[in-house]
Amino acid sequence: MIPHMESKIVNQSLFWLVCLIWTCDAGAQVKSDPDEVASLVELLEDDGVPDPRPFRREQLALTRDAGTIVPGAWQLEITAGQFTLRNYRDESLFDDTSSTFGEFINLRRGVTADIELQLSVSTYVFEPVAPGSSTLDGEFEFTPQVAAKINLTGNDGGDWAVALRPWVGTGDLTSGFDGDDVALGLDVPATYQLDEELELRMLVTSRLYDKNVDPPLVSGALGVRAKLGETFHGSVGVQFDMNTDPEVRTSGTRLAWVYDWLTDENIMIDAGVTVGLEQDDGSGDDIAFHVGYSVGF
Repeated sequence: MIPHMESKIVNQSLFWLVCLIWTCDAGAQVKSDPDEVASLVELLEDDGVPDPRPFRREQLALTRDAGTIVPGAWQLEITAGQFTLRNYRDESLFDDTSSTFGEFINLRRGVTADIELQLSVSTYVFEPVAPGSSTLDGEFEFTPQVAAKINLTGNDGGDWAVALRPWVGTGDLTSGFDGDDVALGLDVPATYQLDEELELRMLVTSRLYDKNVDPPLVSGALGVRAKLGETFHGSVGVQFDMNTDPEVRTSGTRLAWVYDWLTDENIMIDAGVTVGLEQDDGSGDDIAFHVGYSVGF
């Protein structure tokens, strides 16, 4: 019995001695190879979470951003309030007004390194009961739009960034779903970094299918975003709308300028004004003021 125990003790001692020698030898090899040390440190620091990208709001000054957020991230963007002066009649400049709370709410979710999903809705609107009336009537609206944005290039570097954003939307669902209110479209946003402080922004939007808008509309927007401070930017953009029927041609032009302030690495506040320069059908907004808030998490 005793010899058996002694043999067992010897075997265990040899096992631990081998482990000690192997560990010391491995440590000596790592110590003698700086590249292996760097690789090991990088592996230990990699927690599987992608590095965050600069915080950017989806819509600014009539244009859209071409980048996507990292996978697993969320970003909520709210146009908290918008006050609009409308021109319904040619003989009077500001006949009517409307106020919208949550005029634009956009929830973004990063799916892959270059793809994100978006859900956009509008909520509560105060509008005149009739053109020219000073009496306002408020109603809750829920007009969702679902989109997928696919970045083609420029997500993590380079002067150019381009994306495709197919979307599908419906009418106001508070009164029920109507298949005739379904609309399909495609946005193509692009940005070009002119220098470290100036960015050129472009957007082409095509409403491919919409029974309520016949003929379909195509719009283009061009803008610039300038760095005015460490966390402060200013943007200006112009948008031109046109239908696709040469016999019934209507168009509209709008100008917008927006200031945005990054109060935290994941919080942005923006405010701006949009002016209708020309609307052939007389239905465009004359002046719209808005305040927005965005947060990432």
